[in-house]
Amino acid sequence: MLLSSGNCSAVADYFNEANLAIRKHRKSRNSWNGKKVRQFYRCTILKGMPSRGHRRSVKNYETGKRVSVKNPDGACYREYPHLSHLDPDMFDKVNALLDLQNKNRGRKAINGKDPLAGLSRKRTHFPGHCATCGYCGHKHVWGGNGVTDSMMCVNSREYHCWNSIAFNGRLATTKVVAAITDWLYTLPDFETQLARMIGVAERDRASNLPARRAELNRKVDSIAREKQNVLDSIAAFGPRPMLKEKLDQIDAEQRDLGRLRRELDSGSSPHVFGEVSELGLGLL
Repeated sequence: MLLSSGNCSAVADYFNEANLAIRKHRKSRNSWNGKKVRQFYRCTILKGMPSRGHRRSVKNYETGKRVSVKNPDGACYREYPHLSHLDPDMFDKVNALLDLQNKNRGRKAINGKDPLAGLSRKRTHFPGHCATCGYCGHKHVWGGNGVTDSMMCVNSREYHCWNSIAFNGRLATTKVVAAITDWLYTLPDFETQLARMIGVAERDRASNLPARRAELNRKVDSIAREKQNVLDSIAAFGPRPMLKEKLDQIDAEQRDLGRLRRELDSGSSPHVFGEVSELGLGLL
């Protein structure tokens, strides 16, 4: 069925009609869908080659915790023919077909990297997870019916809600912002209060400017010392993947600090204080 149609959702419907058992999971429904079928037929143990090492953990030096990332060296495979359920040639043919069909799907990489890499999957921008379905009450998410800027009921994606109609999320955001703005300007003395709040914020920012500049300079010096330590380690032990990742992270932090220093010197950005705090300077 997969070779003839390449449709994982059709196979999922067939599995559900046949009451094929599925592993229970507390965060998902206990029924087959296209995504689960694709995960099932991607497992190399079906052709008698169990694997390990698809991912590895690296230390995040900002938090001190270790995070799981994709293993750049690839996984390790062992051959156990007695575990195979599919002919290896058939397995490779099916997966090659599915990979070809899904080649242009998903987010587009920017400079070879996923733009959402390292970000929590729970984080989203308005109206994601804010708009709700009027029929089932579930949240709307980005990516309705394969359109990036569209919103769709998350329950409808799993075929448990009939409301599969998507709407333009960016257009909805523009309309909501315009409606809120029009309502705010109807409030009495709104412009006066807003100007007073901006004046107070500007005075507070100006009073804390020397402390912020000194803290930013200390952070720049600390990053420079840390980079020199990494370069010394590379010279002593040779290039290692962990050292390269740390060096790339330091270079990115140096670029951010340079941008913040330019904005702080020019006084063009009122958000420098918040951004510096997010870099771990402890100004708050």
